Amino acid sequence: MIVAKKTDKSPIYVRGEKGFRTRDAYIHFENLEQGDYCMFVEFDWEPETEERTFCVTSYGASKVEFGDCI
Repeated sequence: MIVAKKTDKSPIYVRGEKGFRTRDAYIHFENLEQGDYCMFVEFDWEPETEERTFCVTSYGASKVEFGDCI
């Protein structure tokens, strides 16, 4: 999973994280500058995984809108 800040030209990398801690993967930020950000999420499903669904959420005081990054 990668978080990048949107700009007029191209997104600027902020931080990335890989792997799972127990069943969840997460990125924690203390403070981000005000602005628009993109999160890119990729999965390498195990062959034996039958149900291939996932959920992306955000926890914080601000309203977050999920949409297209590009």
